[in-house]
Amino acid sequence: MKKSIIILIGAVYILSIIIIGFFGMKLTSYNETIYPERIEIEGVEGASIEDASLNIPGEGVCKYVITYEFKDNATEQENVFSLIYRVYPDTTTNRAVSFSYDKNNSPISKIDERNNFWITGRGGAVIKISAVSRPTIEVLLYIEVI
Repeated sequence: MKKSIIILIGAVYILSIIIIGFFGMKLTSYNETIYPERIEIEGVEGASIEDASLNIPGEGVCKYVITYEFKDNATEQENVFSLIYRVYPDTTTNRAVSFSYDKNNSPISKIDERNNFWITGRGGAVIKISAVSRPTIEVLLYIEVI
Protein backbone atom coordinates (compact mmCIF):
# COMPACT_ATOMS: atom_id res chain seq x y z
CA MET A 1 0.00 0.00 0.00
CA LYS A 2 1.03 3.48 -0.58
CA LYS A 3 1.93 5.81 2.21
CA SER A 4 -0.80 8.26 1.25
CA ILE A 5 -3.58 5.70 1.80
CA ILE A 6 -2.29 4.80 5.26
CA ILE A 7 -2.03 8.49 6.14
CA LEU A 8 -5.54 9.11 4.77
CA ILE A 9 -7.01 6.24 6.87
CA GLY A 10 -5.26 7.57 9.98
CA ALA A 11 -6.50 11.12 9.28
CA VAL A 12 -10.11 9.94 8.86
CA TYR A 13 -9.82 7.98 12.11
CA ILE A 14 -8.49 10.95 14.08
CA LEU A 15 -10.97 13.33 12.43
CA SER A 16 -13.89 11.05 13.38
CA ILE A 17 -12.72 11.00 17.01
CA ILE A 18 -12.52 14.79 17.03
CA ILE A 19 -15.98 15.23 15.43
CA ILE A 20 -17.67 12.81 17.81
CA GLY A 21 -15.88 14.44 20.74
CA PHE A 22 -16.97 17.90 19.61
CA PHE A 23 -20.60 17.18 18.75
CA GLY A 24 -21.01 14.42 21.28
CA MET A 25 -22.72 11.11 20.98
CA LYS A 26 -25.80 10.71 23.05
CA LEU A 27 -26.24 7.16 24.31
CA THR A 28 -29.77 6.25 25.21
CA SER A 29 -31.23 3.00 26.26
CA TYR A 30 -34.79 2.38 25.22
CA ASN A 31 -36.78 1.22 28.21
CA GLU A 32 -40.38 1.84 27.35
CA THR A 33 -42.73 2.18 30.31
CA ILE A 34 -45.96 0.30 29.70
CA TYR A 35 -48.77 1.46 31.95
CA PRO A 36 -51.69 -0.73 33.05
CA GLU A 37 -54.96 -0.41 31.16
CA ARG A 38 -57.28 -2.41 33.41
CA ILE A 39 -57.46 -4.70 36.43
CA GLU A 40 -59.60 -7.78 36.16
CA ILE A 41 -60.71 -10.06 38.98
CA GLU A 42 -60.26 -13.67 37.92
CA GLY A 43 -61.57 -15.42 41.00
CA VAL A 44 -61.65 -15.91 44.72
CA GLU A 45 -60.43 -18.86 46.76
CA GLY A 46 -62.52 -19.54 49.86
CA ALA A 47 -65.48 -17.30 49.01
CA SER A 48 -68.01 -16.81 46.23
CA ILE A 49 -67.94 -13.99 43.71
CA GLU A 50 -70.54 -12.64 41.35
CA ASP A 51 -70.05 -10.18 38.55
CA ALA A 52 -72.77 -7.60 39.18
CA SER A 53 -72.92 -3.85 39.38
CA LEU A 54 -73.99 -2.61 42.78
CA ASN A 55 -74.50 1.11 43.50
CA ILE A 56 -73.14 2.13 46.89
CA PRO A 57 -73.71 5.77 47.89
CA GLY A 58 -70.48 7.71 48.25
CA GLU A 59 -68.37 4.90 46.79
CA GLY A 60 -69.55 4.46 43.23
CA VAL A 61 -70.39 1.34 41.28
CA CYS A 62 -68.90 -1.89 42.60
CA LYS A 63 -68.37 -4.31 39.75
CA TYR A 64 -67.93 -7.44 41.87
CA VAL A 65 -69.70 -8.70 44.98
CA ILE A 66 -67.76 -11.20 47.11
CA THR A 67 -69.71 -13.19 49.68
CA TYR A 68 -67.80 -14.86 52.52
CA GLU A 69 -69.34 -17.05 55.19
CA PHE A 70 -67.79 -16.26 58.57
CA LYS A 71 -66.84 -19.28 60.66
CA ASP A 72 -67.73 -18.87 64.34
CA ASN A 73 -65.35 -20.36 66.93
CA ALA A 74 -62.59 -20.67 64.33
CA THR A 75 -58.99 -19.57 64.61
CA GLU A 76 -57.78 -16.44 62.87
CA GLN A 77 -56.06 -18.52 60.17
CA GLU A 78 -59.35 -20.21 59.22
CA ASN A 79 -61.25 -17.01 58.42
CA VAL A 80 -59.22 -16.08 55.35
CA PHE A 81 -59.92 -15.95 51.64
CA SER A 82 -57.70 -15.06 48.68
CA LEU A 83 -58.33 -12.79 45.74
CA ILE A 84 -56.96 -13.62 42.29
CA TYR A 85 -56.59 -10.64 39.97
CA ARG A 86 -54.72 -9.79 36.80
CA VAL A 87 -53.29 -6.51 35.52
CA TYR A 88 -53.58 -5.95 31.76
CA PRO A 89 -51.69 -5.78 29.46
CA ASP A 90 -49.41 -8.63 30.42
CA THR A 91 -46.36 -6.57 29.44
CA THR A 92 -47.09 -3.84 32.01
CA THR A 93 -43.87 -2.52 33.54
CA ASN A 94 -45.19 -2.13 37.11
CA ARG A 95 -47.92 -4.66 37.95
CA ALA A 96 -48.26 -3.63 41.61
CA VAL A 97 -51.66 -2.69 42.99
CA SER A 98 -52.79 -1.08 46.21
CA PHE A 99 -55.80 -1.96 48.33
CA SER A 100 -57.70 0.75 50.18
CA TYR A 101 -60.68 0.42 52.49
CA ASP A 102 -62.07 1.86 55.72
CA LYS A 103 -60.09 0.00 58.36
CA ASN A 104 -62.23 1.26 61.25
CA ASN A 105 -65.64 0.07 60.01
CA SER A 106 -64.64 -3.10 58.22
CA PRO A 107 -64.80 -6.81 58.99
CA ILE A 108 -61.37 -7.13 57.34
CA SER A 109 -58.43 -6.84 59.71
CA LYS A 110 -55.71 -6.86 57.05
CA ILE A 111 -54.81 -7.71 53.47
CA ASP A 112 -51.39 -9.29 53.19
CA GLU A 113 -48.87 -9.41 50.33
CA ARG A 114 -50.36 -12.66 48.99
CA ASN A 115 -53.79 -11.02 48.56
CA ASN A 116 -55.26 -12.85 51.54
CA PHE A 117 -58.16 -11.10 53.26
CA TRP A 118 -58.19 -11.72 57.02
CA ILE A 119 -61.77 -11.56 58.35
CA THR A 120 -62.58 -10.71 61.98
CA GLY A 121 -66.37 -10.50 61.99
CA ARG A 122 -69.58 -10.05 60.04
CA GLY A 123 -70.41 -6.97 58.00
CA GLY A 124 -69.63 -5.35 54.70
CA ALA A 125 -66.77 -3.40 53.18
CA VAL A 126 -65.96 -1.62 49.95
CA ILE A 127 -62.43 -2.23 48.71
CA LYS A 128 -60.77 -0.17 46.03
CA ILE A 129 -58.00 -1.88 44.09
CA SER A 130 -55.94 0.61 42.09
CA ALA A 131 -52.78 0.31 40.01
CA VAL A 132 -49.73 1.88 41.63
CA SER A 133 -48.27 3.27 38.41
CA ARG A 134 -51.63 4.65 37.22
CA PRO A 135 -54.02 5.29 40.14
CA THR A 136 -56.95 6.10 37.85
CA ILE A 137 -57.12 2.41 36.88
CA GLU A 138 -59.21 0.90 39.65
CA VAL A 139 -61.79 -1.74 40.53
CA LEU A 140 -64.32 -1.52 43.36
CA LEU A 141 -65.32 -4.67 45.24
CA TYR A 142 -68.07 -5.10 47.79
CA ILE A 143 -67.19 -7.72 50.41
CA GLU A 144 -70.17 -9.13 52.27
CA VAL A 145 -69.37 -11.26 55.32
CA ILE A 146 -72.37 -13.29 56.48
